[in-house]
Amino acid sequence: MSNLEHYMTSRYVNGGREWPEYDCWGLVRHQFHAIHGVWLPRFDGLDADNTLAKSRHYAQLLRQFTERDHPSEGDVLAVVQGRACHHVGICIELNGGLYAMETDEQTGPRVVTLAQFKEDHETVKCYAPAADLQQRIHQPAG
Repeated sequence: MSNLEHYMTSRYVNGGREWPEYDCWGLVRHQFHAIHGVWLPRFDGLDADNTLAKSRHYAQLLRQFTERDHPSEGDVLAVVQGRACHHVGICIELNGGLYAMETDEQTGPRVVTLAQFKEDHETVKCYAPAADLQQRIHQPAG
């Protein structure tokens, strides 16, 4: 089973962090690891309906990332309103193009064009790993 098939055969579960049950953060976290070899925080116990908790976790995440205008493979795509992050996806490369991978309760796991992701979600911000996270990504294993 390919990496993409692995994620596409999962199902959406609020708070899901391990295959076959992912919420949007669980899927992004695992795909980020597959691309970069680094685990992002689990944020266990995060409820998709808890805006305050999502805002706190979003603030924590921002310390490890830098916002940029044009996404690259492995960048986190955040759907934001004010200081609250309501949903996340991740930018993946597929057949030479860039796409958004996401999961939610309505659609389940899916891959869409970046344009479609932005059309489906009002305010999307793109985040690349900041310098300290980049060091962990490029650190030799062992």
